[in-house]
Amino acid sequence: MGLSTQGIALTFGLLAFLSIIRWMSPYKRRLPPGPTPIPFLGNVFDIKASAPWVSYTKMLETYGDIVYTSVLSMDIIVLNTEEVANELFEGRSQIYSDRPYIATRDLFGWEWATSLLRHGEKFKTHMRVYHQFFRPEAVLSYRPKQLQKAYAILPSLLEDPAGYAGHFEVFAASVVMSVVYDYDIGSHDDVILNAAKRAIDLFLRVATPERAALFAAFPFLMKLPSWVPGQGLKDALLSKQYAKDMLDMPYNYVVHSRENGSAQPSMVCDALESYQILHDKDNPEMVTEIKASAATIYAAAVESTSSFLLIFTLVMMNNPEVQERAQSEIDNVVGFYRLPNFDDLPALPYVGALIREVKRWHPAAPLGIVHSNIEDDFCRGYFIPKGASIVPNIWFQSNFVILRRNRCSLGPWHIIQRSILSQNPSVLIAF
Repeated sequence: MGLSTQGIALTFGLLAFLSIIRWMSPYKRRLPPGPTPIPFLGNVFDIKASAPWVSYTKMLETYGDIVYTSVLSMDIIVLNTEEVANELFEGRSQIYSDRPYIATRDLFGWEWATSLLRHGEKFKTHMRVYHQFFRPEAVLSYRPKQLQKAYAILPSLLEDPAGYAGHFEVFAASVVMSVVYDYDIGSHDDVILNAAKRAIDLFLRVATPERAALFAAFPFLMKLPSWVPGQGLKDALLSKQYAKDMLDMPYNYVVHSRENGSAQPSMVCDALESYQILHDKDNPEMVTEIKASAATIYAAAVESTSSFLLIFTLVMMNNPEVQERAQSEIDNVVGFYRLPNFDDLPALPYVGALIREVKRWHPAAPLGIVHSNIEDDFCRGYFIPKGASIVPNIWFQSNFVILRRNRCSLGPWHIIQRSILSQNPSVLIAF
């Protein structure tokens, strides 16, 4: 047995010993109920990697609103109801506003992403930027760009209906690029579009929760040289470069537009003016955060918008009677000589309810945003260890009213005729 093999064996043995000691601690006995973990591995085999929210919902039937699971060294607390999620995320936000340590974040070059930032000055700066440019009254000013891009996608859908998934992705990207950078995406082959797409696709492929748990349990793996066999470390180098391109390329477009006098209003352009930044050297720290907050908006909005449109398409295909009723309402209000716009929404209650119902039926982010607590805490008599990953089961929270009847049913008439919207969890906005 070589020295390196001995070291690995010793590390495994030490971690196994520590996990046993940890399991025997008095605090451990007061953790929320959950499936019995395998020593060291935890509940790896109890959680379906492709749809963990389904696994967590099944656990609710046995263990209740708050469920404890673990993966290697990670403590995971699942909140299955809106009441307990609000109790922690809103009632105790001073404790639960942090994010868990995610080993793959820095390794793959995404340490800048708002959703992965620990609670601190950087996070607060991002929140100020978002509040300035995405508060409700500010968002109204983006509607003309949204309509322009929505109308522009229609010929593509008519000419190539089979390519709807790609059209949805380009549409979502074009709206966000227009609002955030005032950048016009020319086609599927757009250079900046593809730079952002390859960065997001690679990160989602390589920065899996399983890999994050592995690196958190064995930090030395992140320090191995790139020539060591295995694709993970090679992917890390590539991901860092792709992430840098995603941050820099659209931002540089705005900078060049300002220099040649062609810049139009956009989040990035307005932010630079708001903070009186003429050149990057004026306030390099703020430039970094503007880049990061803009790129985060892009990644989050494109993924959620394109996912929603795909889900909506599935719903229309499986529920033709719903599609017919929505189309009939649009025809009655809009007629046949123009396209609908935002001003028509008050006269389209069924269509509005349909959109809300699709969001409820299958949220684009079924587990919302994972939080973490900055100190040990207790909730309803259960111990919540410091640094745990606190996961809101948005999928169940948005479905539990309907689950009592038929979890697979879709019906905006529930919202209109029975006013279920007032009873539904307010989880359409991520915690």
